[in-house]
Amino acid sequence: MDNNKYNSMTLEEFAKKYDSSRDKDVPEMKKMFLSMDKKMKLYHEHNYVINSFRVQDIVIYQSIDNNGEIKYDTDFKEVVSSNESTNYTANDNIFYAACLAIGIYNNCLSYINPENPVFLKNNFSLFAENMPLEVVPYYRGVIERGATVYLSEFIEAKEKQEIDRMRAEAEFEEKKLAEKREIKKDPLASVNNETWGTRDAAFSSIALFPILIALLGVIIPIIFSFMS
Repeated sequence: MDNNKYNSMTLEEFAKKYDSSRDKDVPEMKKMFLSMDKKMKLYHEHNYVINSFRVQDIVIYQSIDNNGEIKYDTDFKEVVSSNESTNYTANDNIFYAACLAIGIYNNCLSYINPENPVFLKNNFSLFAENMPLEVVPYYRGVIERGATVYLSEFIEAKEKQEIDRMRAEAEFEEKKLAEKREIKKDPLASVNNETWGTRDAAFSSIALFPILIALLGVIIPIIFSFMS
């Protein structure tokens, strides 16, 4: 890999470089935390758990694709088999990762204690003000309700809902257009009039066209006579 397009840093260094108060940094922070979540999920699927969430024990890898966009990969220095771990479970990891993200987004990680999260739970709305709106429901669920869902699963579900909504809107519009086409294709209805004993097709603009031409032939000369 081209060294000019690739570099690594600890999460501690990343947190010093990126700040949620700068709009341009927020997308990079979101991508990094999503990458961290995916790697954590991968370890869990292979029966491993994260044994340390210290910012010095998490490594962030950045690479730049052909479009100049930064891509992320993340790794944890301390990983142990789930059978050997006496400190953490996969659910504990999800909770710790959420606390970690909230602390970094708010630049107050030292004040968040996952072992005693009462203050964080009771005041989550204050922390949410400095976080991307689209992920606030996820972190709220983990912190306030103890949800054990991965961030990547939350985002996938949200994207699916958006796709389903757009598909439903498109189908509704197609249905309306189809109904309009059917109306245009329907033959003109006939009207029975017992008073006159007639049966005529419904009025159309085409039927009125000769009448309009005749009227214009009368009105236009009159207008010119007034103007002369």
